[in-house]
Amino acid sequence: MGITGERALPRATLQLNYRFSRMGAQGLKFGPDPFPELDALDLYTYVPLDKTVDVHTVGLGFWVTDELTLVASGGWISKSRTAANEDVFFMNETSWVSDLEVDALWQVYGLGAWRAYVQLGVIALLGSVEERGDFPDASNVQLPYDMQIGTGSWSLVPAIGGQVMNEGGSVGGLIRGIFPLMHNDRDYRAGVKADLRLWGAYRFSDFVSVSGEVRATATRGDQGGALETLRDPGDLGLEAGGPTARRQPAHGQRTAGRPPDRARGRVDRARGRGQPHHRLGLGLHPGVAEGLRAAPSLTYPISRTSA
Repeated sequence: MGITGERALPRATLQLNYRFSRMGAQGLKFGPDPFPELDALDLYTYVPLDKTVDVHTVGLGFWVTDELTLVASGGWISKSRTAANEDVFFMNETSWVSDLEVDALWQVYGLGAWRAYVQLGVIALLGSVEERGDFPDASNVQLPYDMQIGTGSWSLVPAIGGQVMNEGGSVGGLIRGIFPLMHNDRDYRAGVKADLRLWGAYRFSDFVSVSGEVRATATRGDQGGALETLRDPGDLGLEAGGPTARRQPAHGQRTAGRPPDRARGRVDRARGRGQPHHRLGLGLHPGVAEGLRAAPSLTYPISRTSA
């Protein structure tokens, strides 16, 4: 029951799951290397110090036929972020509903223990990209990209996956992409994202099973719509889920003691360190009392590489 949205559901199954995740991030990185905040202040008025993102997600899966499963998911996102310079320290907070994703999963091959799936979905633009807050030198201004809740644009979500299973367990995998279809009202487009997921599950009994998943993600930075690029690294084109600032230093401008070619790289905010993700899922099988199962899980990020 811990693997949801990545496989077809059994006959006459309605699956409801809830997931809570918390991501904590600290510090700055220049490519793969730590980037001291005082050096970053040679480029920006303020620098982010730490950030926390809490996500509550509710998903619903429904068996339509033996070959077709429908899945929908959405939730609530809360973000908090502290930033500072040599004189001031301040915090911004945002909360709103997330974008809504709806997927259809078709089983295109099924023979013996083997299954193959094709998935197609859309992401609807419910999350806000107009979140505002206060900076020490200005009130009610547009917050950086990494403090926005949604993408502000419709996205296409194709995927292909498969699994092999027996009475004791199963293993499977999925390749999934997210392709934003348009620029939003703030004149930028969220970056293309690709996921690779490998998972396995083992059933001890009709009521107890264990599952695990390894996921690799690559994201291209947002395109267009930069804000005031000297205010904060988060005001530049970013990746979904964390700031990645790209900036071309002006001629003769100090580049924090780095060679000019490296200064033309990017400043990455460290993300996903020290905070595990917690998930609780419930599966409901109509008419079968013993179909109610709890599936708690704990996940921890191993590493993050940006494309």
